[in-house]
This record gives sequence, structure tokens and C-alpha cells, in this order.
Amino acid sequence: MPQQVQETPEVAAARRAHLAAHAFAAARVAKVVPPPPVAAQQLSNSVAFATNGILATLPSFLPVGSWSAPVRPQPVQDTPEVHAAKLAFFRAFNEAAVRSDD
Repeated sequence: MPQQVQETPEVAAARRAHLAAHAFAAARVAKVVPPPPVAAQQLSNSVAFATNGILATLPSFLPVGSWSAPVRPQPVQDTPEVHAAKLAFFRAFNEAAVRSDD
């Protein structure tokens, strides 16, 4: 019949120390009480209104967007050294794969 694993005294002491440290840290954390939903919504509305008002008065330093097609990035081209290194690697890899199949 299987039996439950018994902890060694060292493991039990380490577990107690860990749990005590965790309880101490949890007790030090300030408990944050969320505001009522109506107050939270009013606060977010006033912050959004103030932010929009500030942003509307700032000058625009960005150019006006164009309606042209976006520029697509080109794929990265390997240098001749990288290409040679890749070929050497895949050649060695395939040779090792063939040898391991035998």
C-alpha cells in the first residue's frame, strides 16, 4: 500500500520559514480598497476629459499621414559568409542524420 511521503526535519523547517516569511510580507502589503463603481467611472471620465482637452491644445509635430500604400519591409539578405556557414551547417547536419539512421 503506498504511503504518504514524509518530510525530513530540514524540509519541514524550511517550509515553516518560507510560510512565515510569506505571511510577514503579506501582512506588510497595504490593503487597497477599490472605489465604488460610480466614483471610478466618474474619475475615469474626468481624467479622459482632461487628457483630451490637453491633447487638443498641443501643437502637432507629426506630419499628416498619406493615403499611399504602406512600405513593406524587404526580407533580410544573408551575406556570403552567412550563406556559406548555413550551407556548411546543413551539410553536416544531414550527414549526421544519415549516419544516425544506419
